[in-house]
Amino acid sequence: MFEFSIELASEVVKYARLVSEAGFTKGTWGNISLRKGEYIYITPSGYPYDILKPEHITVVNLDGEKLYGNLKPSSELPLHIQVYKIRNDVNAIIHTHPIYSTVISLIAKELPPIVEDAVMILGTHLKVSDYALPGTWDLAKNTVSALGENNCVFLKNHGLVCVGENLQEAFIA
Repeated sequence: MFEFSIELASEVVKYARLVSEAGFTKGTWGNISLRKGEYIYITPSGYPYDILKPEHITVVNLDGEKLYGNLKPSSELPLHIQVYKIRNDVNAIIHTHPIYSTVISLIAKELPPIVEDAVMILGTHLKVSDYALPGTWDLAKNTVSALGENNCVFLKNHGLVCVGENLQEAFIA
């Protein structure tokens, strides 16, 4: 039976603020989620990170059924669900829109890691996913396909998705 965890919601809020303060996203763009078993704690759609509180976090199951929250889950929920269903090792996802990542997605099909540490954190040859409209299952499928076993993927004409065992790992990626 589901029971809301203020600690998990607070962790999502903490990293939402960190990505905003770091300039990795603007306004209400981007989304962050944390998986605990069959439950996904995810930022709400269109809600500014600077006023986000733990009680604003939405919780859904892996079928996308809302279990907690008064706000609508992120429009990129399909992407989060698809990654969690395919990658059992992933428990955290951070999707942002850094300008340089978007530029890379426009001019390259993949990006080889430049330093050895990047290979250990991100994986080998980071790929750019095929384009699909934001918030669609097509984007979710393209993301998972390009992500493979890596911890980072560029979304064509869109942004960046980083994953990890926890939010700290996803943030570092």
